[in-house]
Amino acid sequence: MKKTFCFVLAVIMIVSLISCSKTGSAKIDYGESELYTMEERETIVNMIIEEIEEGESNVKLKSLEFAGDSSCSYHLEQFKKDYDIEYEKCIVFIANMKTPDAIKYFNQPERTFCYFYVKEPDGEWYLKGRGW
Repeated sequence: MKKTFCFVLAVIMIVSLISCSKTGSAKIDYGESELYTMEERETIVNMIIEEIEEGESNVKLKSLEFAGDSSCSYHLEQFKKDYDIEYEKCIVFIANMKTPDAIKYFNQPERTFCYFYVKEPDGEWYLKGRGW
């Protein structure tokens, strides 16, 4: 009887922890691309989700969408000039998040963020900027 109770309690704890995820029910749209492989887009999505999961506790990701192939070509050229680095690629994803400050400051239940990632010549992607 004690083992059954412990097992049921453990299952309840696991289910409740999963349901507390900040990204669990988010809609992910990888889009279509001629410039980025699905693997690259999945890598960026995983990096964004990891950042959100490690961030503020009162934020919940509602959706994440690939912004398209042409979304950052201008910015890539600017970064090349400003930082004198030959970035290979850049990619943008748009995230809609439910945050308390969205209601407080913008009188809206959700807030939109853009995540801008660049790929250096060594092949590593990293976050270059984000904002709303």
